[in-house]
Amino acid sequence: MLVNVHDAKSQLSKLIVAAEAGDDVVIARKGKPAVPLVPVQPDGFQFDTLAHLVDAVPDFDEAMDEDDLALWEGRACAASCWTRMRGYGASWTRPVSATA
Repeated sequence: MLVNVHDAKSQLSKLIVAAEAGDDVVIARKGKPAVPLVPVQPDGFQFDTLAHLVDAVPDFDEAMDEDDLALWEGRACAASCWTRMRGYGASWTRPVSATA
């Protein structure tokens, strides 16, 4: 359907409904097609689309155990934390303590 700009101004709501229904709506200037009126396609983005990939969310309010706290602060820690670091695939070396 070809509609002049003047008519499109007064019938915009009806033209939008027609475009959303799948009709070809073209707005013309001086009888020549100028722009098509097309509905916006949803991009499909949803915030919860990756929720099925997460098994458990850590409790960030829970206090750290001593080994994790030592790693966070860069202090020397017990041997168990170095074993855990190797388990995560880390290639870090032991931090040098300030007292050594």
